[in-house]
Amino acid sequence: MKKQIWSVDSQIPVSDVHTMDDLIAVSLAQQRFNMLLLGLFAALALILAAVGIYGAMAYAVNQRTHEIGIRTALGAQRRDVLRLVVRD
Repeated sequence: MKKQIWSVDSQIPVSDVHTMDDLIAVSLAQQRFNMLLLGLFAALALILAAVGIYGAMAYAVNQRTHEIGIRTALGAQRRDVLRLVVRD
């Protein structure tokens, strides 16, 4: 770029020449980094929520194992037992 400009007029000062793609990349770098961080924290929150729900459900089922066994032995359908556990 500098050579092309200087071929027209050598007195024109030319410095810090960048392509438009480079300028756009630099201007969007902070926003991209912020969105990456936001996405990572959102994924971490989703994983923590899933682990928490799993732990709570496992604890509830463990506490009611005998009740679930008795209901199953008396002929309760699988979906009814599942509904009982999920409802709580």
